Amino acid sequence: MAAKSVVLSSGPSSTHLLSLIESLGVHEMVTPKLLRLVPGKSVGEALAQGRGELGFTQVSELLSVQGITYLGPLGPEVQRLTVFTFGMRPGGAETKGSKALVGFLTSPEVASRIRHSGLEPR
Repeated sequence: MAAKSVVLSSGPSSTHLLSLIESLGVHEMVTPKLLRLVPGKSVGEALAQGRGELGFTQVSELLSVQGITYLGPLGPEVQRLTVFTFGMRPGGAETKGSKALVGFLTSPEVASRIRHSGLEPR
């Protein structure tokens, strides 16, 4: 509430935060402070450029940005997870390569790198 400006992306994380602000009953106090970026613009980069004091977006989009301090995720009681999945066309020529890629990306050896990027492997 003390932040003078809050930066949001144009994606799902901002939609969730806007509904959270509404459900907490602080919409009128927070809305004038919001800067919602256009598609393709980075919340972390906007913060690093001084365009806001506080920003909300996916963890993976903040960890690699220089010049900001990552504060941590929202609490589990208000968290909304984004789940990434794989899909492929059955019987396609690329089936063997696709399965190899999925196997690699879901291997224990890759899990620590995925965590380091701000994602949580399952």
